[in-house]
Amino acid sequence: MAVRALYVTWDGPQVSYLEGLFLPIFAGLRAHDIEIDVLQFTWGPQAYLERQEQVCDESGVVYHRVIVPKAAGGLGSYLSAVMGSKRILQLRKDRHFDVIIPRSVMPAIATLHADWRRSAGRAPMLFDADGLAIDEKVDAGQLSPSSLSYRMLKWYERSAISAAAAVIGRTERACEIYRTYDAQPRQDKYIVAVNGRDPTKFKPSAPAERELACRRLEIDPLAPIIVYSGSFGEKYCPLQMFQLFRAILQLTPNARFLIMSGSPEDVLTYVRSQHPDLIPALNIKSFTSGEVAGYLAVADLGICLYKDTFANQAFQATKLGEYLLCGLATAGTANAMRFGLSNASFARTISTMSQDELQAVAHWFVNDVLPARTSIRNQARDFGLAHLTTDKTVSSYAEAIKRAIEYRSN
Repeated sequence: MAVRALYVTWDGPQVSYLEGLFLPIFAGLRAHDIEIDVLQFTWGPQAYLERQEQVCDESGVVYHRVIVPKAAGGLGSYLSAVMGSKRILQLRKDRHFDVIIPRSVMPAIATLHADWRRSAGRAPMLFDADGLAIDEKVDAGQLSPSSLSYRMLKWYERSAISAAAAVIGRTERACEIYRTYDAQPRQDKYIVAVNGRDPTKFKPSAPAERELACRRLEIDPLAPIIVYSGSFGEKYCPLQMFQLFRAILQLTPNARFLIMSGSPEDVLTYVRSQHPDLIPALNIKSFTSGEVAGYLAVADLGICLYKDTFANQAFQATKLGEYLLCGLATAGTANAMRFGLSNASFARTISTMSQDELQAVAHWFVNDVLPARTSIRNQARDFGLAHLTTDKTVSSYAEAIKRAIEYRSN
């Protein structure tokens, strides 16, 4: 008999984690006899809400929703999580789940309250911690570590880690931090699951495909193309990112920078105020999850910069796997360039982000990567296949679900 799991997530229209990252994982779990329902706390326009339901239906995933009144602010979000616990209780009763999997802190609050409302017969919790979300808000200046909100949210985070039958982290360092929060840590409780991607979708493009995509982007197919994909903001070191591109542009003036972000207007506002002279060499776009891979594959170099913060010890950049599987050379900070990439010929780790170091990376790209593009593409792809595929993520989730159920049954 298949294991039934409820995945509880909290996503707004500015991100596509459910569609782009998790639905492929849930599809892969069926081979392990694990069926997933999704309960999404969300908000946004009707077209977005309908899209979420549609993509789940197309993936064979049963979809449930709780609307979060974003106008109410932080308190409204907290109350939505608490009240959403009733929905978890009802779904647990109706659908007979073997395990509940909240992703990050707000879904964990809803799951904890569901357990506190009725402890008898509850399903074990597998906490998909997915980084250090509360500390990310501190790093971004959105939350004070001395505030009541911070202390309350950290209490919930620690409670979820302690109450969980198993915990998923994105890195070994993340799991080490979670253990310090755990009232009763067990040796087998923590499982690392990378943000793997589907190699049948994220793959190098054939020459004809690349040329067609470049024409759609109005980029010369012969131009060296640098790409950045993902959210945009101070966390991602925009100053150094554009300094690196400027250094490349000085060496190869026909280079172009493709920036793919869910908030292209924020990127353009930043560029106009900080780097207006670069605008003719930029291509700023927003694509659906299904379009991203095809346009990534036209590039020669992927940028993966993150600030060196406490929270960034616990994340694993999704874009890293996307870049490598598409055959891109990659330059990024040490907190993003894991898996031994510092020794790879197709990658460069940026440590100080000084002007001299960025200049050195630009010279490496122009003098070493571009002349050996075919070899670099194959090496990057092979590395991605070895470390960052959806299959590897699926295996980790299957093992974590198994451990959670076995622990509760013992």
